Amino acid sequence: MEIECYFEWYALNDADKVRVARMKLLGRAKIFWLNEERRLRVENGVRPLGWDDMKARLTEQYVPTYHRT
Repeated sequence: MEIECYFEWYALNDADKVRVARMKLLGRAKIFWLNEERRLRVENGVRPLGWDDMKARLTEQYVPTYHRT
C-alpha cells in the first residue's frame, strides 16, 4: 500500500499512522471509521486501535474477499 510507504519513510509510530490514515479517509470510509472509533469508545471506554487493526477493519469492510492477500 502506498500509505505504508509513507509511514515507513517518515518512521511514524502506530498512533501517528492511525491519525494520518484517518485524515486521508473520504466519504463512506471516513464515516465508517469514525463510527467504529465511537463504538469502541462506548463499548470499551478506550479509543484507538492500532494501524494493523484499522487496516484489517477497513479491508474487511471495503475490499472484496477475492482481492485480499
